[in-house]
Amino acid sequence: MLNVERVCRLFGVPISSFYKQQESKTICVEKESMINKIKDIHVENIGCYGRRRMHKSLQNEGINIGIFKVARLMKEAGVIAKIPKKPHYYPSGNEKPDIPNLLKRQFNPNTINTHWVGDITYIRNHQGWSYLATVFDLGTKEVVGYATSQSPDAALAKQALINAIAFMQPDTTQLMFHSDQG
Repeated sequence: MLNVERVCRLFGVPISSFYKQQESKTICVEKESMINKIKDIHVENIGCYGRRRMHKSLQNEGINIGIFKVARLMKEAGVIAKIPKKPHYYPSGNEKPDIPNLLKRQFNPNTINTHWVGDITYIRNHQGWSYLATVFDLGTKEVVGYATSQSPDAALAKQALINAIAFMQPDTTQLMFHSDQG
């Protein structure tokens, strides 16, 4: 049987190149096994793990590699974390330049129940998105009314205002309510 050292000398190749080739084959096998493990974890978790969760999952299984290597292997394997199906958006409304801005950035009035402002925010839940409209009294710096809905429309803001009026019972002749776009 031929000796590795003798064959390398015969062909004029350094011995280290033989061992380097053996090492690269081992690395390829390890890389393939990690990629397969990443794909398995991806399938087990319904495709929702990104690089951070994938890294944590691999660590829990005793595989210690860096987070950037996990990201690179995920990219090579074509493993992409799921993105939420329905992104949130507000329906685009037409601006109403003919409605005057009566508040004029007076955010610190001296009296209560004279300056109310309202806004709508979104909350993610299992069914998609829910919307919360709030009415805020600038005099007391407190929320005085609110309402929730499945759609962000004028009816939601109106219901929050009605709830605030019913709860606080202000003099509506002295009350100014400000909301985005009038």
